[in-house]
Amino acid sequence: MIALSSLEEYEYILKEDRESEDPTVFILRPLSKRDAIEVEDLLGQYAGREGFPTGTFIYKCVKKGWKGARNLRDKKGKKVEFETGDDGCVADDLIFRLNSNRRSELANQVWEDANLTDNEVKNLSSPSRPQKES
Repeated sequence: MIALSSLEEYEYILKEDRESEDPTVFILRPLSKRDAIEVEDLLGQYAGREGFPTGTFIYKCVKKGWKGARNLRDKKGKKVEFETGDDGCVADDLIFRLNSNRRSELANQVWEDANLTDNEVKNLSSPSRPQKES
């Protein structure tokens, strides 16, 4: 068994931005085991019921897994600074400035990386996670 440190940050570019000459680069890290367990508990509460706490899942994954950004700009092209809240996590205002598709993609990436198999961990070439093709 191989253990991947939850503190290993990596760069991620949204699929829509990968062909850009000057993309926004998100600095992400997998959820800690504690955070992953809390999300699993949340998901388990809804097992067998109608509905799914998609928004809460996305929020928790992005809140805990988004650690920085380069070249983040608003719709007018003005640079947006990465900010954290009192809890040391990304500021809620910054999360809510992303549209739902972007938040969802970041959350799914963070969640996937919290659940890597031993083979996937072995194949990582460095702490910087390679971009996934899809």
